[in-house]
Amino acid sequence: MVTEPAKWYHVVGSWDATTGINICVDGVPEGANATLVTRGASGQPLQIGNQPFFGPRLFAGSIDEVQIFGAALSQKDAAHE
Repeated sequence: MVTEPAKWYHVVGSWDATTGINICVDGVPEGANATLVTRGASGQPLQIGNQPFFGPRLFAGSIDEVQIFGAALSQKDAAHE
């Protein structure tokens, strides 16, 4: 995906222990990783826009209206959130 500076994108990411990671940008699937990983409590705070394990790797842009859900959304619901 080629991004444009100063343009907002609607990004939805999901993770499920049985299907892996999925990313959609503006409603279009952009990538998936079916590698199944086990998640556990790390005791570290949640960081949006940073990947501290391999970094820091900081997001170079603005992030707005973050929402975190404790259950899966349908593709239709995720597109409208």
